[in-house]
Amino acid sequence: MATLRIGLYAEGPTDQAFLPNIITREAWNLIAQSRRGNFDVAEDVVPVPRSDGVEGILQTRDAINVMCLHVDGAGDPEGALQNVLGPIEVRLRAQGYGVPLVRVVPVREIEAWALVDPSAICSALGRAEANFRYADLPRDLNLMDHPAHVERVPDPKRAMNDTIKGMIGDRGAKRTPSRIFLRLIAEHIRMERLHQVPQYVRFRDELVRALESIGAF
Repeated sequence: MATLRIGLYAEGPTDQAFLPNIITREAWNLIAQSRRGNFDVAEDVVPVPRSDGVEGILQTRDAINVMCLHVDGAGDPEGALQNVLGPIEVRLRAQGYGVPLVRVVPVREIEAWALVDPSAICSALGRAEANFRYADLPRDLNLMDHPAHVERVPDPKRAMNDTIKGMIGDRGAKRTPSRIFLRLIAEHIRMERLHQVPQYVRFRDELVRALESIGAF
């Protein structure tokens, strides 16, 4: 049985904390649905530091089967795809990089995806779900009933940090870096809620096509 190894080129520490678990869990789910049964999934992604740029990605060509390229959409995900990831893809292909590429582009910031599941946030913070509340978000978003609305949160990073502070207090939030909580949230998040978020679905669809291209789905 072959092993599926996935690379990740992500923007910053919180992205690098949250995305590996999400990507590997989604890959496991998809492989489990496949009738091929010829791939296992490596437990860890292969990280490429942002500072290494295209050269760092090129060095993974013999170590991975799929490469995920992340950039925050900053309110314009199509622009991020075209202006940030587009040139990277062109340079990779020009240098013969044949590994399938999967784009990971939230509308604004990756914290929006982390906000999608109150249960996972409570598990990460060690708090009862009955006491959960989102901090300072417009009521019409109603994230509890409409997970897709996380894409409309105007400042996801601030919303996540304020929600954490509201649950465990300023002292607790300062004591533990947010990336630690994001890693834990990714371990517990219910994938069915992420599957209601359009930009996440776009990522998942690209992952499916990448797996199909290597005979893993």
